[in-house]
Amino acid sequence: MKASATFAVPCGHGLHLSDAKKVVEEVQGFKSSVLLSLGELTVDARAVLTLLQLAPLSGHRIKISASGPDATRAVQAIAQIFESRKIGCPARRDL
Repeated sequence: MKASATFAVPCGHGLHLSDAKKVVEEVQGFKSSVLLSLGELTVDARAVLTLLQLAPLSGHRIKISASGPDATRAVQAIAQIFESRKIGCPARRDL
């Protein structure tokens, strides 16, 4: 099974180490192969350093592609991270 979706990086800070870690942690729960693409560059979503190579900024559109038995669920889970604005947004600190 294959699935894909495209989403924009929501905040002005782009993709940081902590964001890449969120994606990798989420992907680890799936059997499918998950790739993220920006322009001509496609990387494995299971490795933090490869995700950082994308270096997306606010508004850049990232394509999420998955192939395997749980591809649809994997794409939905990664999409949820983007949609919930957990990528590229500074942590909120209530004082």
